Amino acid sequence: MSERTISSLTLRRLQAGSGLTFGTFGTLHVANLYLAMFSQRSVDSVMTLLQQVYHRKEVECLGIAALATHAMCGFVLARRRGGSIVAEDDFRKTLHRVTGYILAGSVTLHVLHMRVYPHLSGKASDFLSVHYCIKSWPAVFYPAFGLLVVAGIYHQCYGIVRAITSLSPRPLKISSRRFNIAVCVLVSCGLLSVAGFGGLLYPVNTVRWKEVDQTFHELLGAVTTTPMQHLTSVFQQSKDLFTSLSSSLSR
Repeated sequence: MSERTISSLTLRRLQAGSGLTFGTFGTLHVANLYLAMFSQRSVDSVMTLLQQVYHRKEVECLGIAALATHAMCGFVLARRRGGSIVAEDDFRKTLHRVTGYILAGSVTLHVLHMRVYPHLSGKASDFLSVHYCIKSWPAVFYPAFGLLVVAGIYHQCYGIVRAITSLSPRPLKISSRRFNIAVCVLVSCGLLSVAGFGGLLYPVNTVRWKEVDQTFHELLGAVTTTPMQHLTSVFQQSKDLFTSLSSSLSR
């Protein structure tokens, strides 16, 4: 079936609907993120409650399906435009597209850190797991989380406005000035929250620091050493076999 079977209008509506669906997950995450401006306890308390909802298999499957649909529709629409930015696009639309590309990579890394890591370690993600990364590698994780926050908040804000406009018979009209002010305020709060995760706003309870450090290095060690151990084992077995054959032939 050709991709032209589905009209561009239908693809835009699918992209809008899937974006709003996944945006629900994003809103929960951003709301929990903002609590880092105030205290470690508030983040952990709300995160524990939210994880009971969006860590259910059916909810995770819905989120993955929505994200995949959103990305695929965007990819097909970009192909139909020839990969170029259409003339009528303004700066905000271009920025929305660019932040989408950024999120494609940064969200993947974030999921690995906050979902796959806890699954492998058997321990739930919490405030300290983020704080540990920022304190251990500040030159990497301050910019990484900052970029994730800026790209995520802008992409979600502009995407919600576009999605509602696309799906609603009456366009949602918001002045550029009000939109820019809202985004600046939300992004500023998000960056303050990253500072909170980094321990710059209040003292962080690090009683479990050694536990997190040990778990992290055990997983990192398994990822980095297991392939090498496997190759070493194969090499040693080959060497033993060659030695055995040589001994047999020399008799």
